[in-house]
Amino acid sequence: MRFPSRPTALRRLAAAAGLGSGLLCLGGWPSRLLAQDTTRSAAQIANPRAPRSTEDLVRDARVFADRGDTVAALELLERATAQSPRDTEALYWRGLLLMQKATLNFGDAPERFIAARLLNRAADIDGSNPRYQLALGRLLLRSPLQRVQAERLFRRALGVAAAAGDTAAVVEANRELGEVKRRRYLTGRDRRMYTGPNIFDPLQALQLPHYTREFLEQLSIPVQDAGNTDRYEAEEYFRQGLRFDGDDLRSLTALLDLLYDQKRYDEMLALVRSTLQQHPRGAVASSYRPFMAAGLAAFRLNRMAEADSAFTQAIARMLPADRAEFLDLGRILRKGDSVRVAGLPPDERARTDSAYWEAADPLLATPENEARLEFLSRMAYADLHYTDEDTRQAGWRTDRALILARYGEPPVIATFSPQVNIDARDALGRVMTVWYYPRAELDFVFTGPPAFNYAYFAGNYREHAQAQREVNPFALENLAVATRTDSIPVQVARFAGSRADSMEVVIAGDVPIGRLYAEAPVDVGMLSLQLRSGPPGMLRMTDESTARVEVPATAPLRRLWTQQLPTQDTRLRLEAVDTDLDLAGARAQADLPALRTDSAMLDRALVSSDLLLARRVANPASAASRTARWNAMGVQPLGALSIAPRDTFSLYWELYGLMPNAQQRLRYEIEVQVTVLSVDRGRDPMARFFGGVADLVGFSAVGEDKLALRFTREAPATPDNRRRLPELLTLGLGTSPSGRYRLTVNVTDQVSGRSTSSQREFSIARP
Repeated sequence: MRFPSRPTALRRLAAAAGLGSGLLCLGGWPSRLLAQDTTRSAAQIANPRAPRSTEDLVRDARVFADRGDTVAALELLERATAQSPRDTEALYWRGLLLMQKATLNFGDAPERFIAARLLNRAADIDGSNPRYQLALGRLLLRSPLQRVQAERLFRRALGVAAAAGDTAAVVEANRELGEVKRRRYLTGRDRRMYTGPNIFDPLQALQLPHYTREFLEQLSIPVQDAGNTDRYEAEEYFRQGLRFDGDDLRSLTALLDLLYDQKRYDEMLALVRSTLQQHPRGAVASSYRPFMAAGLAAFRLNRMAEADSAFTQAIARMLPADRAEFLDLGRILRKGDSVRVAGLPPDERARTDSAYWEAADPLLATPENEARLEFLSRMAYADLHYTDEDTRQAGWRTDRALILARYGEPPVIATFSPQVNIDARDALGRVMTVWYYPRAELDFVFTGPPAFNYAYFAGNYREHAQAQREVNPFALENLAVATRTDSIPVQVARFAGSRADSMEVVIAGDVPIGRLYAEAPVDVGMLSLQLRSGPPGMLRMTDESTARVEVPATAPLRRLWTQQLPTQDTRLRLEAVDTDLDLAGARAQADLPALRTDSAMLDRALVSSDLLLARRVANPASAASRTARWNAMGVQPLGALSIAPRDTFSLYWELYGLMPNAQQRLRYEIEVQVTVLSVDRGRDPMARFFGGVADLVGFSAVGEDKLALRFTREAPATPDNRRRLPELLTLGLGTSPSGRYRLTVNVTDQVSGRSTSSQREFSIARP
């Protein structure tokens, strides 16, 4: 294909586009002569009639372009090409700058056409300069109809560069040919064929349950070995370029992406390591991207410490603005949480990030935070796989990167060729790529070429992604340590501490040792129990012990901890791990608001502790005296908040700040409510309506889903009782069905009129 060669053709095109005699308004870029420009350049630009050589005009234009002043650079280059129409350097630099500008504006047609004409003319005049053919090839590559011609130009440039011994051009030509093949491979890699007349419809995928799974399983088949030849050739081109210049960053990162795609993680690490050794101060060493790729490879090899180190080095090399965006938690938080985090000052934002990753860490007992490393690996993959250097858009800014960050790499990817007989909005006539997560039966559809950063959400899938974000903003199902980490049923209750500025926290846990040691090849295990506490993001070890476990075990390991903690918002983390076995552990975590019982608080409010559910009371006499606390009463707190049908249970709590009447008595009303949250009628089909048992257990029915018990109590107004008054009830729910319940205790001080309330959820379940 040849472009118009007559000057009048170019002028007509410019006039049709409203350009007049220049190109300055094409991109809408503001003209800005920089203050640091030389006086000569500024004066001569201001005076177009000042005599200048073409060489000077090109040189000064390059200075302006390097400084970011595209408008000034183009003005000089237009003068240069008008002054010397056959000066290939003027033609080349003007065409190159227009091409780059059009790319940044995602392909302004007049600019692209003019750039192609200029570069084509330069290549025709001087066919021995490979730079002209390479630039023209890169421009034609942006058009699907001209990619074959672009590849021919790259091959021609490679031959010319090799014959001339132009090493830089040889490297560039190999890289461009590699990118052509890489693009083809990525386009065909996940290709699927329809097995019948039905074609994938994104609208039905959004509306019909199981549509995507059934379609992928029954109505399409993968194309075997799609793109493998292109992948092999791309790899060879990149390696050939690196033989001439081992510090070529673009060739290196493209090759690393291909290696990752083939799960050749050891080769990735070896390649980065050898490149850094050979070029310790080169482009590779100063860029974050090879370190990011190394961190990704190390993480996939389960070398957590190595991955952590590589990611740390990568992040340190990023520009501050890019670093902040790359690490932004907003993409993996629910929308409301994301908005709140975005508005925080930097210091508070850092504390919030630290608290988030602390909570997300599957096990603090391991040296690294696997959840954070998984997030960084997802972002690193997006950067490596979707970045397009031509558009200068980082891969982690794309639509697919949003889904990657939240759910990881999809287990199933299906790419379908464009179809014209489907009413699918954005998918009409375009390539469709389906991401499917079988475990969650979650899917997302993208349209556009699957290579690099060109694909975007199809139809209503952006809204679908937002809806799924509210349900599950950050999933770790692909992280082995997360899926192997069990949960520890715990009950946590706050009471007034021994000092006014402290609170007592009771933690009861039932460690599921039967599940933890189910696959352990031992008869005896040594289980480490670790309790950490502190402000969110600043946990420290507060208790550590070891339990000898007989294997196999049928009953949970029951433990009780009591901690005196400062009166502040507190996070608790309980973990159980056997470090001698290659097994995950179990964990429980709770975020507790501060319980204030200081005099300033009690002067204006009645305060209740948390409710503590217990199996039984070992010392009923002490309980009846109402002077002893839970531990002296022999209260045995439940870890797993579950009771068997017909079982009775004890309920303990404390009141702080009751006011005495004239007779120095404390008088207050207690209301106990039990509310049905859900009923398992499948497991207990003979269960009676909840209200039917009310009279049998001393409650009154409040509708069909709530029971209430109300009574009044008195106690002498001693200093101890006013500061802390223990309460204990023993309750039974008769034949109430299996299910989830909420227990609420409301207390009203009949002297001051103040009230307080506490809640606890529990379940009734068959053993």
